[in-house]
Amino acid sequence: MKHILLVVGSLFLTYVLAFVTLMIRWMNFWIRGSYFVVYQAIFLITLTIFLLWWLRRHHTGPLPVSSTILYAIVVGYVSGLIAMALYPVAQPDGLQQVAMNLRFSTPEAAAAFLWFPVRMLSWLFGGIASMVMLAMSRRFKFLALAALTAFLLNPMTGRAQEESPYERIAALAHGSPMITVGEGFFLMGTARTGHDLYSLDLPYDDTEQPQRRLWLDQFEIDRDEISLGEFLLWLNRQPRSIPAEIRKLIDHMMTVHAASTDTLARWPALYVTWTEASDFCRAQGKRLPTEAEWEKAARGEKGNLFPWGHKPPVVGLAMFGQYHVHEIPIVASVESGKNGRSPYGLHHMAGNAAEWVEDWFGIDYYATMPDHNPPGAKQGRYKVVRGGSWKSAPPLLRTATRSGAALEQRAAPIGFRCAKSVR
Repeated sequence: MKHILLVVGSLFLTYVLAFVTLMIRWMNFWIRGSYFVVYQAIFLITLTIFLLWWLRRHHTGPLPVSSTILYAIVVGYVSGLIAMALYPVAQPDGLQQVAMNLRFSTPEAAAAFLWFPVRMLSWLFGGIASMVMLAMSRRFKFLALAALTAFLLNPMTGRAQEESPYERIAALAHGSPMITVGEGFFLMGTARTGHDLYSLDLPYDDTEQPQRRLWLDQFEIDRDEISLGEFLLWLNRQPRSIPAEIRKLIDHMMTVHAASTDTLARWPALYVTWTEASDFCRAQGKRLPTEAEWEKAARGEKGNLFPWGHKPPVVGLAMFGQYHVHEIPIVASVESGKNGRSPYGLHHMAGNAAEWVEDWFGIDYYATMPDHNPPGAKQGRYKVVRGGSWKSAPPLLRTATRSGAALEQRAAPIGFRCAKSVR
């Protein structure tokens, strides 16, 4: 009876602590619904297999208390890793997701997958295990001292000497070159046409009408979208806290999908509010582009339907049409996208990340805006978002398509780039 209670108690302690570390902290509440059920099932089955093996090994003699507790701790960690790798298997695309979880593109990605739960478990178990071993037997004093040392030196409990993943991503940041867009006229908006109802030439809605021939002075605009590395570096220098949505995204991509810091540093900055985007640009001596500047930079002087011309979007020209039930972004490096660049050489003016611009969203502004350097509507409820994103359908990738969002909205599809006037 004593042995049974010991085993049940050890496994209960292991389950509770592993649940806290691997489910709540590591996964950041991303496991939901059937994912949760499958994770629990795999975790409990793995624990049971290890338990049966342990009982079989000691079926003829007394069950050692101290080593059983330590064994349960190790089993909790191993079972957690197994469950984390295999839990998506019950989903329609489960095998593909499992393969992604187990594919490590770099040694750093593998280390991130293994090291993060080690840190968490050593934090929770270090102090507990050391006190248990000290109380139970002198034979474990050396091991207890090592566990207590790991507990005290762990970045989660003491002064962290190790850089956080956010700091490592920020350290890899480098800016985008700026492209000069010369002064002159261009076509903004979409003319009324009699084309087929499903033609991409048709206006997305009447807010992009009438088509106007406008003059813009010379300006400069970033070739690339602002990267996640650049945005994190700016937040650190302010200092400003990293938004919870960005922390959650980074933790998930590094631990579940084994994304490296180098990869994430070149992602577009997502979950950025309009206010933060505007503040970032001004801190660089720039500003957000006006809606007219953005559209000219995207389509050129001749009114391209898409940045690359009139050819419908396909893979290789833009990152679009991707969808994940948990809104996990499927994006490309901000420096990529050369095949789909605009007439001025800008990357990802269609797809990847939709982009904030300076203007308020004016429903009928096109009918009243000035012919020279239109500044945008003076007020409104939403700010304009342009370009479509990684999850957009082809009509949203058109250079004339307009959408909008609230100033403080954080969204997985929205990023930005900066511009500045040339006097």
